[in-house]
Amino acid sequence: MLEIRDIDAWTGKEDIADCIARETSIAKENINVVNLRAAYGGTQTALMLLPTRQARDVVEQGRLKISVVSCRVRQAERKSARCFRCFAHGHETKTCQGADRSKNCRRCGTAGHLAKDCKAEAAEATAFRSMLEKESKETRTGTGEGEASSSGYDLQ
Repeated sequence: MLEIRDIDAWTGKEDIADCIARETSIAKENINVVNLRAAYGGTQTALMLLPTRQARDVVEQGRLKISVVSCRVRQAERKSARCFRCFAHGHETKTCQGADRSKNCRRCGTAGHLAKDCKAEAAEATAFRSMLEKESKETRTGTGEGEASSSGYDLQ
C-alpha cells in the first residue's frame, strides 16, 4: 500500500490512476486507488495498491507528478489490529479475551456515555490510554514486554 501526499483538491481517483499510468510503466488496470481523503492546506492524500515490484520503484523515486503537482510518495504505515470490544490493539474482537468495554467511552473507559460526549479530565483519559497500551503489550506477547505503538500503527 502506497501513500501519495500533496495532491491538489481538484484531482479525483481516476485522474490519479491516469497520471500514475502515464508517469510510470504500470498499466492503468493494475492501479487501484483505495482511498482519497482531504488533508490540511486544501490538499488530498491517496492510498493505493500497485504490483509489488512497481510499487518499490515508485517509492524509490520519492515523488510523482500528478496533474501539475509533484507529490510525495511513501509506503503507507500498516495499521495494527484493534479490538472494538476491549479497545486494545494487537487482536480483533472475534479472538478477544479481555473485558467487554463495547458500551463504554473510548476516551476515558467509563460506561454511560460515548467519546463524543466525554467530559473526563485529560488525566483520566491519559490513564485509560496507558492502561490500554499495557493490555495491548500483554496481548501481543503474553508477557507484557512487547512493543505496542500508542497510535495503533505498526511501522514496516
